[in-house]
Amino acid sequence: MPLGQVVAFTGKVHYAALFDPPLARVEQFGPQTRHPPGWPFPAPSEIWVLASPSGRAAMTAATREEPYRRLAARLAALPLPGVQPRLPGPGHSPPRDVAPGGCATKTDVRATSTAGP
Repeated sequence: MPLGQVVAFTGKVHYAALFDPPLARVEQFGPQTRHPPGWPFPAPSEIWVLASPSGRAAMTAATREEPYRRLAARLAALPLPGVQPRLPGPGHSPPRDVAPGGCATKTDVRATSTAGP
């Protein structure tokens, strides 16, 4: 999936406001099935709504963190453009640009997010 095709909003209000009229209710956190009118990314782009990290909403930490964990698993499953997967052999540590578990570091994401299609 090309870069920019997984977009996450922190908080339901930001996602709901993209509709005209704004959505009265966003049913759940996690991936959404509705794309706002004029959405700039073509299918199969994914939209995720995550719990606001402010802590103001009444929910447990586990409930607040769950959509973040699901999104992290989804992103970890996507290849980074221009980066060949590298797994260390026995007795070797992971390459510097791959965090434990094979996830890209912030440096990788920042460096590849400016690349064109």
